[in-house]
Amino acid sequence: MGQTYQPTGLFHKATSETTFNFDLNVNLPFTTSTDEAPVYYYLVNGTDTRNRVYANGSSLAIRTDGQAAQLNDVRGDLWYVKGNPFDGFQFSSVGSGHLAKSSATLSNSYLCSLAFSGSMSTDTWKIYKIDDEAFGIYGYSTSWTSSGNNVAWTNDGNNRIGFEIGLSTTDATKTFRLIPATITMPLNYSEADNKTFATTCLPYAVEVAEGQDNIKAYAAKLNEEKTELQMNAVTAVPANQGIILSGESASDNQVVLNVIASADAIDNDLLGTTSEISTEGILSLGRANGTGSVGFFRSTNATLKANRAYLKVDNETIQSLAMNFGGTTTGITNAIKNEVNPNAPIYDLSGRRVFTTVKGNIYLQQGRKFIAQ
Repeated sequence: MGQTYQPTGLFHKATSETTFNFDLNVNLPFTTSTDEAPVYYYLVNGTDTRNRVYANGSSLAIRTDGQAAQLNDVRGDLWYVKGNPFDGFQFSSVGSGHLAKSSATLSNSYLCSLAFSGSMSTDTWKIYKIDDEAFGIYGYSTSWTSSGNNVAWTNDGNNRIGFEIGLSTTDATKTFRLIPATITMPLNYSEADNKTFATTCLPYAVEVAEGQDNIKAYAAKLNEEKTELQMNAVTAVPANQGIILSGESASDNQVVLNVIASADAIDNDLLGTTSEISTEGILSLGRANGTGSVGFFRSTNATLKANRAYLKVDNETIQSLAMNFGGTTTGITNAIKNEVNPNAPIYDLSGRRVFTTVKGNIYLQQGRKFIAQ
């Protein structure tokens, strides 16, 4: 983790034309980036009891450190850093699209805090190193004394980032860290297939983090016979793409994904949604009745949850599709082509299960609409 700068300079001796070259090594506890190629981090305070600085809509806020409750909200947690040690650094919030700045002329007044907007504000900062990960963030202000003050960021205990004048460069309790942006997702074990599975679709690009050799992300292509999905491993997944995540054994019960700026397009028949949608006309990941094998099925639920992959197949008689992982096919050996199971649960158009239908009304059964007779 981190970045090393190696600038060169010239030293001119006053009494001669002799010049000297100096190599300067500056080790940073994070990697700087640009708007075009950001490197994402979470911004937390440096103490053992960690709080996360994030964008709550257009406002800068603090909460207990931890993954966002909703996967879509992870964007609000993302930061990247621009700049260098000589010109200063800018902390850019992905969720808000703004820089972290003082809300007013930089000072330790309670009226001045870290925000995304402000009048006569400071948005370019210096850092000082405490250890290989922790650092202080500060600017200079002459609004209090003519000689200027070191005015540093501090978690002031009032659910905000305030400022403190003359903060000691050895005080680790008032420092911050940038930790690589990752998310963790559970994988569900299928005894019938002896593999673990999950499906997702995220509003940001991801890749499987290193050290998880038995877990891969997969795109899918429907074969010509429309009997199964050919699963193809991908190294990185673009935003808003439906994918399957799969592990090789029961112990692969969760996956860590790096949040990245972008990924190359993938050849994929899976679609994805970041909001809850109707299951009408789609197949989604599920288990076969009886065998428990994992595949894509016409759902008996009225809706599909957010952050899921799904598939659209024109032939409505296809009720399920197996997944072929390089020659190993999930337990559904063939697509089941049959009529709707008359005993399958029935739902009204609001998603409520019904046990008695009314003639002429429209209902959902196994993902298809019908008019009660």
